[in-house]
Amino acid sequence: MAKDKEIGWAREFDLKSLDECAATHVVAAFDTRLDNCNGAHLDNANVAPQEVQPTATNPEDPERLWKLSERLVGEEFVY
Repeated sequence: MAKDKEIGWAREFDLKSLDECAATHVVAAFDTRLDNCNGAHLDNANVAPQEVQPTATNPEDPERLWKLSERLVGEEFVY
């Protein structure tokens, strides 16, 4: 199948082909160089930098989100 046919409208947005999309998953599943990178984020088949935003490490946020979720659904959950 021609590459243009394979990705159709995606060419307009310069998106990856199906093969290009699958490549990172194949690397994650089978590349033994990643054995010590469990849980790492991969970008284009490479381990991405571990840049954590300060808001992702705020210890109060998970509790606030949990309480907000309970309020939104109208139910209290025990954890």
